[in-house]
Amino acid sequence: MANGTKDGYVTIGTFENKLWKIKGDMDVAKDELKNDCKERKESTEKKIVLLQANDQSLSQALGTLRIDLAKVVSDVDWLKRFFWIVVSTSIGAMVASIITMVLTYKQ
Repeated sequence: MANGTKDGYVTIGTFENKLWKIKGDMDVAKDELKNDCKERKESTEKKIVLLQANDQSLSQALGTLRIDLAKVVSDVDWLKRFFWIVVSTSIGAMVASIITMVLTYKQ
């Protein structure tokens, strides 16, 4: 009856011991898997929270950028100033040329 065998056959007690050992190993593996899954879930939840915080800050920054861009696009005061400078210069040149023509015509 060495090693749980009798005449080349394995005894039932040896099978039961092996089954209990396998069941215990399976329980340990199952617990390790649960812990690993729990750790991964917690890690994933932390990453999700960080991503949501980053998303909110990016949304705020994009909102500010859109407002600033809208101000730049709708800010045409520089164009108005440029137009008035060109118009004023042109009118001044026309008046000067008319005065020059009047003065030279009388001579």
